[in-house]
Formats: sequence, structure tokens, C-alpha cells
Amino acid sequence: MAVFRPFRGCRYTPQVGSDLADLLCPPYDMIGAGLKENLQGLSPHNAVHLEGGEQPDLVDPEAGYRQAAALFREWLETGVLRQEDSPSFYLMRHTYQDESGNGTRQQLGLFGDVLVETTAAARYCPTSSHGNRLSWTASPYWKLPGPSSAP
Repeated sequence: MAVFRPFRGCRYTPQVGSDLADLLCPPYDMIGAGLKENLQGLSPHNAVHLEGGEQPDLVDPEAGYRQAAALFREWLETGVLRQEDSPSFYLMRHTYQDESGNGTRQQLGLFGDVLVETTAAARYCPTSSHGNRLSWTASPYWKLPGPSSAP
């Protein structure tokens, strides 16, 4: 059984700037090399610096995750990010152009901390390298079970 509970999120502080377009990035699996360079050029605090889109280091596959964790801690310590005082649920509405470019779509999400039993986690975790790191992730984890997915 899954438990869905509030968590203490982190936000950019006003000292970083108010234009979120300079600070936000797509999910890691949507970031190619060219886009990554463009986003990095927008701000030294763009989330792409945490999110990556990096190719794994074959010698040390955990290196990128350690680097992102160290940068995240640095941003908290230097006031780039601030952790909320109280646990909360977070509502998100994302409006974007559809793939054809002829219309807009909206995605609505509710963010919370999900605790999943080990057996269920093994059944629903993605096959990507991020599957083992769902205990903390900068990107939301979107999973909609299909009609044949029974708990």
C-alpha cells in the first residue's frame, strides 16, 4: 500500500531572481546536449545543473548524482534555495504547446511524498538509472498505470 504525505519542499529565494524561465528545465530525459548548454547559459542556478541530462560515467556511475547532491546542499547553504518550514502538498499546473504546435494543453499535478512498499516499488519503478534513486529526485516521478496494471 502506498502512503501519500506532505513534504518540506524547496523554493528559489528572491535573491536569485524572479524569472522562473531562467531557472527551470525539462525533465532529465528530455535534455539533450544542445538544450543543456542553452539552459546552463541562462543562469548559474538553472535547475539543469542539478537535473543533468548527463551521460553516465561508466567508470563511476554514481559520480553525477554525488555532484548534484553537493551542488544542491551548496544552494541551500548559500541561500539560492530555501526549504519550507512546514510540510505541504504542492499543486502544479503546466501549460504547454502540443506536439503539432497548433494548440495548448495543460497538465495538473499534485506533489507529495510517496512511500511505497518494496514489492510495489519493484513492480512500478522505471527501468532507467533513476529508478534506484526515487528516495530523492529533483524531477517529479509521473506514473499512470495502464488498464492491465493491477496493484
